[in-house]
Amino acid sequence: NTWFDRIVPCGIRDAGVTSLSNELGREITIEEVLPVAEKHLRDILENAELAPRVIERPAGQSAGRATEEPVEQPAGQPVGQPKAAAAAPA
Repeated sequence: NTWFDRIVPCGIRDAGVTSLSNELGREITIEEVLPVAEKHLRDILENAELAPRVIERPAGQSAGRATEEPVEQPAGQPVGQPKAAAAAPA
């Protein structure tokens, strides 16, 4: 896990990172974890309440807009992308 030594989890400087293999004392494979992760992700996504995200900009930072009102951003849409780009077919 030496590459992970540079990670500061949640900004907590005295906390480290680990792996499932380290914690369980045996090798854990992707094939073993994938079905569990997929099940929980499916449960979360199927029951999620989808709502637009409101991005509030500090006064004076209008990002090229004439007004400084909060901007609704569709969930899952990268910040700064125009709404029309989200609706365009791929």
